[in-house]
Amino acid sequence: MTEHTQSAGGDAIQNHAALIWGVADLLRGDYKQSEYGRVILPFVVLRRWDCVLAPVKADMLAQYAKVEGKVDPTWPKSVSRTLPRRIAPGSASTTR
Repeated sequence: MTEHTQSAGGDAIQNHAALIWGVADLLRGDYKQSEYGRVILPFVVLRRWDCVLAPVKADMLAQYAKVEGKVDPTWPKSVSRTLPRRIAPGSASTTR
């Protein structure tokens, strides 16, 4: 990697950091400093998922369109009734 490329990457990181701290500064009036993590972290995670899934988003939406309305809305409950007790959600062995 060239020095210019490394510098450009470092600039991008600095820009992202500045954006995040800028948002934190905007929230200062509404949230205590100790509460930032509770507010910011979920949005950071959602944004990360959005970026990671971006290349397959169209495929995921197409697949969803195929199954929309065909999936049993009680799926988790109906599946857990058919699972063996040892792996059923909420069973004693999974909550230990």
